[in-house]
Amino acid sequence: MSRKTPKHEHELLGWFEYCGYVRQVDPKRRAKDGQLYKKGYEVRFVVPTLVQAYAIQRLLRETGFEPGRPYAKHSRLVQPAYGRDVVEWFLERLPADGAGEELGFAENGRRTVRRPSC
Repeated sequence: MSRKTPKHEHELLGWFEYCGYVRQVDPKRRAKDGQLYKKGYEVRFVVPTLVQAYAIQRLLRETGFEPGRPYAKHSRLVQPAYGRDVVEWFLERLPADGAGEELGFAENGRRTVRRPSC
């Protein structure tokens, strides 16, 4: 599947803006703690329903990524996508020069403002 499908990319980025964030490896901590440091590269979408998780899964596949299995966290579902390539794909598409802060994202892709609807 091609990663050049603008309609799907646009829709997936809309979901990311609505309820997504990234988790990245801290290279200093990985070097210090070695295998004790378990955090990897991950994009997470936090949604209230399984139907929304399935919609995100479809968009991830159409964009060329393999989604993880959704899991419950508190009263929500988390739809993960694992790997450095998926994290870099989203980070490359965040607005540059601090403009992402208006959308509620830090430069590293972490959400800085909690969305009340997520």
